[in-house]
Amino acid sequence: MSHDYADELHKLENDAFRKLPNGQAITLWVKENTAIALRSAVALGSKVVDNVIGAIGNDELTKGQLQEHIAMADQASMLVAWGDRPSCLSWLASPEAILLSIRTQCEASRSDADTRDDRVAVAAAVIRGLALQLHERSDYDEILEQELGDYTLHDLLVVAVAVMNPRSAERDISHDDEDGADDERDHEHVDGRLRDNWILVGLDPDEAEERLRTLDPDILTLVTAAHLFKAQRDLAEKREAAGLPSSNVGSADDA
Repeated sequence: MSHDYADELHKLENDAFRKLPNGQAITLWVKENTAIALRSAVALGSKVVDNVIGAIGNDELTKGQLQEHIAMADQASMLVAWGDRPSCLSWLASPEAILLSIRTQCEASRSDADTRDDRVAVAAAVIRGLALQLHERSDYDEILEQELGDYTLHDLLVVAVAVMNPRSAERDISHDDEDGADDERDHEHVDGRLRDNWILVGLDPDEAEERLRTLDPDILTLVTAAHLFKAQRDLAEKREAAGLPSSNVGSADDA
């Protein structure tokens, strides 16, 4: 195809771009010029990047092109715009780019009034939202073991899911009884809904419960349901301001 459609990639901001003039031709050009299309899309915004990935339609090819041609900082910048909403890019970006994007979102949330609680809650909200998609990735464990300050993303995900079911969180994130014996909060007593919500984000309920028990109980002051709701709301508002689709704020049933 001789025509260069790079200057028309802005049309991919529209999800129905294939129905626009030259839409099908642009799609074919993207498939034949994946590296050029991805590099050009970065300057046009996160929505265009996602639709370019969709137009390519080959995850393995696209993942290789991303790592070869798109700097990690640029990948992270695109992910920041999506916040806690899964995207085509979050499915393919490197674990390091995902961590950098979360760290950037935490730093962006800082203000004179902000506390460490706010930043930890932002990270927890983001990984909780992304995990709905990312748990299908083959390198999911590598993503979860990325470290952010005092915690891993795995720690933050476990707590973020648990605090949406407060009684289970308060029960399970505890130490042994004073007599040194375990308090017999056996795995079969894990709240049924909490088990389902851990499964939704790719966690084994028994392992998640055990991890929750071993965490410092102070994390429950850093990540609360109220903190998560505020973080989700702020992230949704930023997506809307950027012209990106936003999930329903405060929908605790998703994870």
